[in-house]
Amino acid sequence: MTDFLERYASKTRGSYALFERAQKTFAGGNTRHTYIYEPYPIYIKQGVGCRIIDVDRNQYYDFTNNMGPLILGHNDPRVVQAVKSAVAMGDSYAAPTALEIELGEMLCDAIPCAERVRFTVTGTEATMTVLRATRAFTGKSKIAKFEGHYHGTHDYAQISTHPTEDQAGSSAAPRSLPDSMGLPPGIVESVVVLPWNDFPACEALIKANSKDLASIILDPIANGSGIIPPEDGFLKSLKDCAEQYDVLLVFDEIISGFRLAYGGAQEAYKVVPDLATYGKIIGGGYPAGAVAGRADVMDVFNSKTGPPKVKHYGTYNGQPVSMAAGIATLSQLKPQIYEKIGSEAQLIKREIESTLEDLHIEGHVSVAGSMLYLIHFGIEQMRNPRDVFREDRESTWKFALGSICSGVYFVPGRSGNVSAAFGSEDIKSSTDSMKQVLRELAPEIRRKQNA
Repeated sequence: MTDFLERYASKTRGSYALFERAQKTFAGGNTRHTYIYEPYPIYIKQGVGCRIIDVDRNQYYDFTNNMGPLILGHNDPRVVQAVKSAVAMGDSYAAPTALEIELGEMLCDAIPCAERVRFTVTGTEATMTVLRATRAFTGKSKIAKFEGHYHGTHDYAQISTHPTEDQAGSSAAPRSLPDSMGLPPGIVESVVVLPWNDFPACEALIKANSKDLASIILDPIANGSGIIPPEDGFLKSLKDCAEQYDVLLVFDEIISGFRLAYGGAQEAYKVVPDLATYGKIIGGGYPAGAVAGRADVMDVFNSKTGPPKVKHYGTYNGQPVSMAAGIATLSQLKPQIYEKIGSEAQLIKREIESTLEDLHIEGHVSVAGSMLYLIHFGIEQMRNPRDVFREDRESTWKFALGSICSGVYFVPGRSGNVSAAFGSEDIKSSTDSMKQVLRELAPEIRRKQNA
């Protein structure tokens, strides 16, 4: 491992200097916790296709794509042209443009639940806004979320996303735990935490809280815990239960939307929620979020006939450049793209897991569509976010650091994804590099697992 650290330091002197400089301006040297890892992050200068280039001129196959938005890869020419055209017309206005209507129509055509759409700037704002809308519509005060699911950084979202084993409580009735200091106690008490892929336990908790429960929000693939798709029938049972107890069901499709399929998880799993949130891909690499859903619920934003029940402002809602980039991106997302990137993710999974088996290392690569997590060491299968308690996270970090040294970039402990910019040779080359890293780490990991 010392060798990997030495290699990393030797290759990334420019990044180290920038990180040292950043610490004089930013608390902890960063303004986004997502990309921070030890010993320091690489600083990127350029992205082209399936590759990124850092300030030290190192090139990497990019399996992050800024945590998902860049499904077409970096600097896609059609997106770049759309952005240039939008910028040439102006920046943004205190007035709407036709672009936001066009992208909104595309969302309504693609998303099964979308009868109406409202734009936000970020995914965090989208989930915050949708939960407020559900409370306004139902007149109830509580919301339910799943343990280990991530929905942004507002107060109601930062509950039980990364609980520790000693604090989490019963698996059938997880404790509601704040993930950050500064959350009011009343918020924590207003969130019911549900266990993923355990419908009997979910049903009991929903029934017990139904009088006060406005909505249930979930990430259909549990990306925040390293990709844990729903088991067969789970989402359908949850939908039926929500209807039975008059609770709104919300899919957070900020990650799965337009990536699992053009219609997202709703299309892939054939379950239609009442509402859904979007971000990432719909902005084509630029800031954008959205709330979509039933017309009667979305009517809480209606200001045509009087003051809206839910007031929602935003200087950059429907920002023209983001709208243009989103339109250009969604216009290219044909079925063959989903087939290609999904099969490439499955190929990587097979190759890596075959190498793990050959090296006698216990580990698992989680995959959902074109999304993948590399690697859950010490775990054969992921069913519930609590399985992460058993993960050998140190080996996960070492593998990621070794891969970066070998020209393959993904953030340690975070889910990655494949973009359409990858070719077959890119997939083979990057996978071969990761397999070689595993061979170098194998003796150390085996000793640990056999101890």
